[in-house]
Amino acid sequence: MLRCGKHSGRPFADVAAADPSYCAWVLREKANGTRLSRDLKAFASYVQDVRGGVLVVGGHSGRFFDEVLRDDADYAEWAASLENPSKLMVDFRDYVKKQRKRPRVEGSDICSVCLDRTIDTAFVPCGHMTACLSCARRLHADGTSCPICREGIGDVLQTFLAGAGQS
Repeated sequence: MLRCGKHSGRPFADVAAADPSYCAWVLREKANGTRLSRDLKAFASYVQDVRGGVLVVGGHSGRFFDEVLRDDADYAEWAASLENPSKLMVDFRDYVKKQRKRPRVEGSDICSVCLDRTIDTAFVPCGHMTACLSCARRLHADGTSCPICREGIGDVLQTFLAGAGQS
């Protein structure tokens, strides 16, 4: 939860959902070496860990990296192919390359937050299954709402899927 600035008292996820330009500003200040409060540093880390960053140029300006990667694969592939990107595109290019290298098992359910680990939790009370245990616990601890329906997360339930070949 942010404890300073114009979004004081709001959970990180709510701020990110409501104000991507604020996220971009915090990331820019961090990259420029500006001395930030502990809360703003934590918020910048949250945005980078959960969303990758915010594009500040082009047709997707103001959108989070993970959204652009999900919604416009051709653009993401183009960005990843850049040999000498502008300073403003370097972070997005590197994010896309990193996401491409992550192993994905066909048919597996990948956490929608980290895009790395398998979904193995359900949020209580809504029941949505969209995150790995690590990310789900972090969202719950931050006071974040469910990324699917925006309902408050009362608890996190670890789930287990019995494979077809298991008895």
